Amino acid sequence: MTTTEIIVTIFSSSVLSAGLTGLITWKIKQNEFKKTVFVNFINKRIEAYTELENLHGTLSFVIRDDDGKKYHAIYSRLESFQMFILNLGLALKFNTWYSPEIIAILRKVNDLQEQMGGLSFDNEMVIIENIKIGKRNYEKICNLKDELTDQIRKDFSKIHITDFKKFFGETKR
Repeated sequence: MTTTEIIVTIFSSSVLSAGLTGLITWKIKQNEFKKTVFVNFINKRIEAYTELENLHGTLSFVIRDDDGKKYHAIYSRLESFQMFILNLGLALKFNTWYSPEIIAILRKVNDLQEQMGGLSFDNEMVIIENIKIGKRNYEKICNLKDELTDQIRKDFSKIHITDFKKFFGETKR
């Protein structure tokens, strides 16, 4: 082998080695990027479902009146009502991260909130009227809360899925 052939061989093997190293490094970085996006995606979805759990919690506090009938605390105390509105707003803020089924339930909860929108807590008589409304809506709220619970549990079983079509379903245009 001549000196030129040796130099060409060394040079070509160096170029090939550098090319392979670059390609492998690029693939590794690409894979790391996908994993980072996946982790961020899952964390955002978990954050959204945490807000749903907070909303669920505000719908869980039940009071039994002197007549034995139940109603939710959001009808009797301004603080409870405000917490419900705050938690509903925070849950709705994350609506792009929920399954279509959760969105449908949140619409029902929001409709309920619109019906309740006129609640006032100015005096005892008004609060008594609120409680009457709460008693009438007790079953409806319990059903919504149960629907929300069931759907959250179902969604948790597929919360790791990053394929939008599998998780969210087909998008409508």
